[in-house]
Amino acid sequence: MRRASWTVLPLLLCACGPKVVPVPAAAPTIEEVPVVQVTPQPLQGRIWRSSDGTFVEEATVVEALRGADVVLLGEKHDNPEHHQLQGRLISALQADSVAFEMLDAGDVFDAATTADELAQAVAWDDSGWPEFDLYRPVFDAVFASGARPVAAHPTGDQVSAVMSEGMETLGEAAEGLAVDRAPVDGHLASLQQEIVDAHCGYADPQLTSMMVSAQVLKDAWMARTLAELGPKSVLVAGNGHTRPDRGVPSYLDASAAVVSFREVQPGELDPAADVDGGADFIWFTDRLDN
Repeated sequence: MRRASWTVLPLLLCACGPKVVPVPAAAPTIEEVPVVQVTPQPLQGRIWRSSDGTFVEEATVVEALRGADVVLLGEKHDNPEHHQLQGRLISALQADSVAFEMLDAGDVFDAATTADELAQAVAWDDSGWPEFDLYRPVFDAVFASGARPVAAHPTGDQVSAVMSEGMETLGEAAEGLAVDRAPVDGHLASLQQEIVDAHCGYADPQLTSMMVSAQVLKDAWMARTLAELGPKSVLVAGNGHTRPDRGVPSYLDASAAVVSFREVQPGELDPAADVDGGADFIWFTDRLDN
């Protein structure tokens, strides 16, 4: 599992990667994560189906996901509600395998039979991801359902090498990566703009290009992982990776169903506003004050 202490990590982050910020002397626990206390928004807790522009119930989502070859569950990494809902869907789907953006190719956790054993095996507390208790509902659901947890992310060294020297540095590890499907034209422009916006406009063209390379590698790598796992597999990843227009699904041949868990913004009223790249279902949730 990649570590937040790498000197190159600030360059490795794409918009949906784990945040790297100065850690306060006493970092807040999960119980202390602030949640905005606002008047409930009209969209909060509702599920929007993009295909016909209607609101649906959870049972309809589960039925649709069961009919897909692979399922992608997007998230905002530090939102507890997203992980609780992901766990609920995984329990309902009874998948064979669940792949995680948060687990790297070099992680060894085959002997783990519980969420805590996995967290210890991959040294989660040193990884730079939000604290493990946020993800516990997801991993508990995986182990309780008998699914196999799978690492879906390249190693940090591989990401760093690709950013600085290109895809050819992967050697044999590049076999089967559909990097020829990398975003172009409008999709590329939207990814570039997302990177610039995430860096408050300070990402210069060179840095933006490097981060696009990292995003392409990650998405193609996760897609290959799903393809190797085959039907009845699930991917848990950030919403930036699960969007169908230029994320993991665009690198897949298999039919994929995408659920994007999205925080409702104050005053947001239009469920059809496409900020999720065409996700099949948009599940609106409360938002964190961060």
